[in-house]
Amino acid sequence: MGTVATTIYPMIMEVASENTTGRYTGYYYTASMAAQIITPILSGAVMEFIGYRYLYLYAVICAILAGIPLFLVKKGNTVLLKDLAIREAEEL
Repeated sequence: MGTVATTIYPMIMEVASENTTGRYTGYYYTASMAAQIITPILSGAVMEFIGYRYLYLYAVICAILAGIPLFLVKKGNTVLLKDLAIREAEEL
């Protein structure tokens, strides 16, 4: 889960434009906070009603669900720092 969380924020920064960065960052933080609220409830229900053994399966399913957005990204152009510096110099 930590790998997914570490990867998604830079992906958002890469995909979003200057005008939409704040919006997508808000979506990211809203989704991550919602997950932090829902997961203890769901994992507690899994432990209580199904059993402790299935908690690992629950964790794997959550990790897969968290990784799905990484595969749905269509744009993934890498911007090198030297290219960014050239663009900024041209704008001045």
